[in-house]
Amino acid sequence: MNPAVHRRSAAGRVALVLGASLLVFLGVAALAVAGVAALAHGLLDGVNITVDGERWLSGSPGAGQLAAAAVGLLVAGLVVVTVVTVVPMALALALGAVALAVGLVVLPLMLVVLLVVLLALSPLWLLVLVLWLALRKPRRSATTMSA
Repeated sequence: MNPAVHRRSAAGRVALVLGASLLVFLGVAALAVAGVAALAHGLLDGVNITVDGERWLSGSPGAGQLAAAAVGLLVAGLVVVTVVTVVPMALALALGAVALAVGLVVLPLMLVVLLVVLLALSPLWLLVLVLWLALRKPRRSATTMSA
């Protein structure tokens, strides 16, 4: 078997992780709603919950309380999904934009410096000097000009 066939791309892995996290979130939300529904049907009869002197769930919760609990779970889940997915993606996008901007400014400068250094340290200068010395016209010395 060709191992390259079974490899997933990075985008495929990210999509897989996001899909799995969404399924886990939906499962947890469904379990939480089922727990609230179980409370609503009196599975915990006889349990008194008191908060600051006020009794909570003294009877079965009404439809409004169940709807509020479901909306609260949905909002909490959306916050979690936002923090887990959107915030890291926004940070990666911002850091990528900064790196791209720095790269677009620094890279041409580095190329110019590199070309200047390569030209200055080029062994062709030695060849040019030897050719210039070999092909130049000899200078007349001062003694031959005065005679």
